[in-house]
Amino acid sequence: MLGVGILDRVVEIFIKEGVKLLKENHEFSRLQEAISEKIARELRFNAELLDAILRNKNSKNQEFISALTESLKTTAFDSLSDSSLPLTLFFGESEIQSEDWLTIHEKFPYPSKNYVKWASTINNPSALIERIYHRTKIIKLFSLINISKNQQSIKYVLFLIKAHRQGIGSLIKR
Repeated sequence: MLGVGILDRVVEIFIKEGVKLLKENHEFSRLQEAISEKIARELRFNAELLDAILRNKNSKNQEFISALTESLKTTAFDSLSDSSLPLTLFFGESEIQSEDWLTIHEKFPYPSKNYVKWASTINNPSALIERIYHRTKIIKLFSLINISKNQQSIKYVLFLIKAHRQGIGSLIKR
């Protein structure tokens, strides 16, 4: 969790001062950094788990794969999402260019033109973060109900996380 106090303070500032004054608030800037770092840590952790799932894709031990999948974390994003604050306050609205997706794709170890096609609908960092978490939750849900989610879905989430880590969806909006 992000901590009840952190998001409560942002909501309080947001309600009292509005978006414009919130963005100028020094306290908000520090809170933005703390939230961004928490999300980044959660994404790095999830990327490690997803890589482990791919490395063990032929494993006969489905309990192991299920345990890895169920361990995917979404608590930081869930806390932020539950706060009703616009994600753009934290992750920005700057436009992601289609050529940015191609650049990430060229360096991705699991290339598929579908990833670029699917990602091309993601037009800003806030939408990128939201898509990563939605797809992560879908992977977890399929695991929970014992439906093996195909490797392409896992690789797509890894592609999105790599795009974020490469700076395509810089967490802290400047």
